[in-house]
Amino acid sequence: MKTGKLAGVLACLCVGLLTACQQAKDKNATSFIPGPIFPVENPSVEPGGTGVGVPATPPVGAAPPTQPSPLVSPPVSAPTIPPLPSPNPSPSIVGLPPAPLAPPTFTKSFSPSTTSVGVPVTLSFSITNNSGIQLTGLSFAEILPAGLSVAAAPGLNNTCGGTASAPANGSFISLTGGQLSPNSSCLISVQVVAINTGTYTNPATTLTSDQAPAAQSAPVSLTVNQVPAPTFTKSFSPSTTSVGVPVTLSFSITNNSGIQLTGLSFAEILPAGLSVAAAPGLNNTCGGTASAPANGSFISLTGGQLSPNSSCLISVQVVAINTGTYTNPATTLTSDQAPAAQSAPVSLTVNQVPAPTFTKEFSPNTATAGGTVAVIFTITNNAPVPLSGLSFIDALPGGLRITERNVVTLNTCGGTLTANPSIPFNPGPPPQPAIPSTTIALQGGTLAPNSSCVVSVSVEQINPGAATYTNPPVTLFSSGAPPVTSNQATVTFN
Repeated sequence: MKTGKLAGVLACLCVGLLTACQQAKDKNATSFIPGPIFPVENPSVEPGGTGVGVPATPPVGAAPPTQPSPLVSPPVSAPTIPPLPSPNPSPSIVGLPPAPLAPPTFTKSFSPSTTSVGVPVTLSFSITNNSGIQLTGLSFAEILPAGLSVAAAPGLNNTCGGTASAPANGSFISLTGGQLSPNSSCLISVQVVAINTGTYTNPATTLTSDQAPAAQSAPVSLTVNQVPAPTFTKSFSPSTTSVGVPVTLSFSITNNSGIQLTGLSFAEILPAGLSVAAAPGLNNTCGGTASAPANGSFISLTGGQLSPNSSCLISVQVVAINTGTYTNPATTLTSDQAPAAQSAPVSLTVNQVPAPTFTKEFSPNTATAGGTVAVIFTITNNAPVPLSGLSFIDALPGGLRITERNVVTLNTCGGTLTANPSIPFNPGPPPQPAIPSTTIALQGGTLAPNSSCVVSVSVEQINPGAATYTNPPVTLFSSGAPPVTSNQATVTFN
């Protein structure tokens, strides 16, 4: 009987606890078992059986209903249930999947976007990590359009980590294994060059990573123009000269492009009557090989080189053998990269060499009868070229002769001076008459540019006495300059 009662009590307790827990879960409130539960004997069962019931009147010795039954556990509190998550869950909430990563920003550009054939530009790839985590495995592969290639000096720069590749003169640019910190950017740049004119469109390129979705750049375009022709000019300096007077013929070349020009070449044939001087003085700052044979008519350049946006010069001395205007026609300059350039024609005016100045005088121009004076000839070269072939013959006026003795002569004009002394009377036997010498002559003299020279000979009276003598003008000849006539000279003996 006791065993049956105990089993009934345990069954009631279990039913009560389960009911209280369910109510606490549903209502989020504290509940109690409603009153004490007592084991009773069920008269309808066999002796030794058990039953469960709630008597209207507690059995004798039972505790009052207002007091807890010694057989029932204290009230049980229901567990607290956390509030429901917000409508936009955060990845930090345990158990919820993270939000997808934003793809990186991937752009590329040409700088500048317009260039010339053979002039390198910078192709840049920019990557921006728009997420809060590090991106790894950044990779892309770029194939340049036909006609566009990596420059011979690629100048590859990479701040994106991993391995960037851009072989010189190739068409492939790539990145593998790049890394990029959260919310940061990096750059890859390389020099590229075009071999033909036109517009080159670089198509979209795809960037991938280990974490984020793939990103695609927009296409970019590069406009390539022809290399501008160099500037080619020539000039005479000065542009007016005299026969036989050298002038400088210059050829100036200016590279107007951003690349080096090679293979610079021209050939110049001088007009008839104009030639390279005997001392050409050839100067060349254009590289290659310049040629200008002395006394020839041909000037040339082959294989010249010129750096970007720079100039060079070739100069040579030329000379004219006749008077007139010499027009040097247009000359064509070629190179390996740029279109041909043509110089404008230039002209040289050649005048006659200015005549020298030729004077004579007696010094002193007054003397004592029977005395000696000097006749002096002065020649001044007014040209910037040497004078040669200086020649004159002067006949003294009647009554004067070159002295018989103590003849004083001076010649700074070169050539040959003839001024023989007079032969005095010889009484013999047999007697020899006096032979006066009255001719002064110069042949083959020379004179430097813009300089002077002097011829001086002492003379005397044949018959001493008071008299005045006038020496008439004399003509000077030279090679290259016009003839010139001197003044007349007068001397008085008292």
